[in-house]
Amino acid sequence: MATDQLYDIYIHSTEGFKWAMNGIPETVITILATALVIGICAGLYWLFFMPYIRVRDFHEVGYEYLKCESKRRNIKHRDLVNHVRSLKKLDSLPPPYPNGWFALAEIKDVPNGTVKSVTALGQHFAVFRTNEGKVYVVDAYCPHLGADLGVGGRVIGNCIECPFHGWQFDGKNGECIHIPYTDKIPAFAKIKTWTAVERMGWVFVWHHADDAEPEWILDEIEQIPSGEYIFHGRSEYIVNAHIQIGPGIVLIHLDMLLGTALFVQIQCPIGPMKVRLATNIYASKYMPSPLAKAIMLIVMLKFGIFLDIVDIINNFTLRVVRSSHLQMILMNGDFTLCFVCCVPISVEWLQISVCAMLKYVL
Repeated sequence: MATDQLYDIYIHSTEGFKWAMNGIPETVITILATALVIGICAGLYWLFFMPYIRVRDFHEVGYEYLKCESKRRNIKHRDLVNHVRSLKKLDSLPPPYPNGWFALAEIKDVPNGTVKSVTALGQHFAVFRTNEGKVYVVDAYCPHLGADLGVGGRVIGNCIECPFHGWQFDGKNGECIHIPYTDKIPAFAKIKTWTAVERMGWVFVWHHADDAEPEWILDEIEQIPSGEYIFHGRSEYIVNAHIQIGPGIVLIHLDMLLGTALFVQIQCPIGPMKVRLATNIYASKYMPSPLAKAIMLIVMLKFGIFLDIVDIINNFTLRVVRSSHLQMILMNGDFTLCFVCCVPISVEWLQISVCAMLKYVL
């Protein structure tokens, strides 16, 4: 009896399906089938050949992790957030931004003959590339009437032209070399130029609190410009953090049987307590693209969970205690106090010693 009932249901269901299909024009069925095939092909093409870009903004990594903590400690979420924020306030601070190289834009975002407006390091930059491929970084505001050279500015030779009145500024030294309606160049007609290099797929600018010349030059990963390593995607976080929490550039190599993966992680302040943390993944040309994307997702998912639960980016505050010591405060309601001793043992290496006092361990 049970078998007969199942058979009847199968027959009735099949007949109903045929009846439903008979009510749809063949043209519609053909269009739906074609769209399904195209969608599958597009998905496979993206999976194997297109980079994967993943961006998370403020509201996704802010103080959400404190909701669980507030319930556990029976404290209002708002009060705990204010407590964590108060712990980040220090009596004295070093210069707002550390000295070093910072990534302003990806190389592919500044093609020949174009200009890009970038806000970072408390500055507003105009990043432009000449038709010959040379990249320059200058202050964005024209000294004449304050026009933004990064918005509407034109690249002419090695110069960038103001969109208002056509003043042209040399990218090498910032001097105004041409004003359309006069032959006399006023003394104030000059903009600041910044030392810039192209490395690892990014345009880096040198920042120094005292405007000193670069103390070192970034090395290039030769496999990237040569095409030996292929770009497979980027994971990006916009986080609420002190810029002093970590290095501006981190390189991570993963050697596997199927090839080598390289993570290029940059950290750049784009506003007060607002940091762009982006990680580009490159892999050897023989590594399948789905595998490279999977590696990036695994690593970045772990990092994302780390941000959401521990919120390490939001919880570290560093300040200089002495020239060779840093004070780090980990703020998860209670705190960890560390003194880090940095001893240079060669031109390229530092010996770092850590002494920590833990009130409790999460």
